This record gives sequence, C-alpha cells and structure tokens, in this order.
Amino acid sequence: MKRFYLLFKRELRLQWAGVEFYLAALLFGCFLIFISAYAFSNSPNNADIYKLAGLFWVIILFSVQLTVLQISWRSEESELEIALLPVSPTELFFARFAAVLFCAYLLALLSAAVFFLFFNLSINISIISLLALILFLSCIAQVSIGLASDVMTKSLSQKTRIISVVIAMPILFPVFVGAVSATIVTLGKSIAHTSVNLYTFPSAGILFISGFDLIFIAAGIFIYEITK
Repeated sequence: MKRFYLLFKRELRLQWAGVEFYLAALLFGCFLIFISAYAFSNSPNNADIYKLAGLFWVIILFSVQLTVLQISWRSEESELEIALLPVSPTELFFARFAAVLFCAYLLALLSAAVFFLFFNLSINISIISLLALILFLSCIAQVSIGLASDVMTKSLSQKTRIISVVIAMPILFPVFVGAVSATIVTLGKSIAHTSVNLYTFPSAGILFISGFDLIFIAAGIFIYEITK
C-alpha cells in the first residue's frame, strides 16, 4: 500500500507539472460555455433539454480528453523514474490511473459547475450527486482507454501517440450514449415545466456506463501486463 501511495504521488506530481495546461483548458471551456449560453439566450426550455445535455458532454469531452492527452506527454518522464523501482505493471496502471483520474475528474467538475452557473440551472443535493456520479464514471472510461492507448503506442513518435488517443475515442461512444441519456434525466430535474419524467432515476445509463468501465479497466490492466 505504501509503494502504491508513493507511485500515486509521483504520477500526480508529473500530471500537475503542467498545471498551466489545465488552467488554459478550463478557461477555454469557460469561454465555450459563455458563448453557448449566449446562443441559448440564457433561458433553456423544454425543447432545449436534449440540446443542453449534448452540449454539456461536448464540453466535458473536450476538458477530459485534454487531461488524457497529458498522459503521452508525461509518461516518458514517469517511465525513466519507475524503471529503477520493483513495480508490477498492475501497480503502475492503478497508480497512473488514479493520478490521471483525479486531474480529469477535477477539471470535469469545475467545467460542470461553470456550465450550471452560466445556464442558470437550479441545483440541489440530488442533482449534484447524480451528475457527479455520471461524470466520475465517464472519466473512468476515458482515462482507462487513454492509458491503454498510450502504452500500446509507446514505441511510436510523440505526435503519433497523441493522435492515437483521439483515434481511440470512438470506442467511448457507448459510454457517452449512456452519459447523455442519464444527463437528460438529471438536467430535467433542474428545469421547470419539462416533459422529462422528474421521478425517473437515470439508473439505466449509470449501469450501462459502469459495465463499460469494468471492461475498459480490465482491458487496461491486461494491456499493461503484456506490454510492460
């Protein structure tokens, strides 16, 4: 456990070495939200719920994928340090997974907070907890695929490795289908006079995402074991 903690701290330190990168991504995301809120005239109605959910996940996808792209930029520095330590591939995967997930989830939460603020959406504990859960599960899938894609292309050039992360995004399509579906129900709870069933719990979408999370994590561990 102590060795994992040390690995996690090292990976987290490497990720936060590019803190200005995250600040730039957050500021750009805020600008995108501001422009979108202006286009929606800051007054979402019943017909806009589905558009809002789609727009919300475009912004989240942008934010999280920028974090995932950091993997290929920082992993080489990490590899040089870890090569001298007796670390198993599974330990390395989970340490790197936890560090990147922390950064990605934090950026996603900040983006979501700005989104709700600019669109004047009402929130309560139920909405916050549901949206936080959906964001967390989607981040797990994106980080898992990002790590697997990075280690599979470690012998390629830096530019090719970055492109490979983007190419792997279609694999995440089912996850975002579930995320958007669950978000529609969640956003419906924050908008009055909506046709979305306010008493519907987005369990189907959450379970759908969770299933893919388990598959992607297992695939990531397997790829790390056979390539490290």
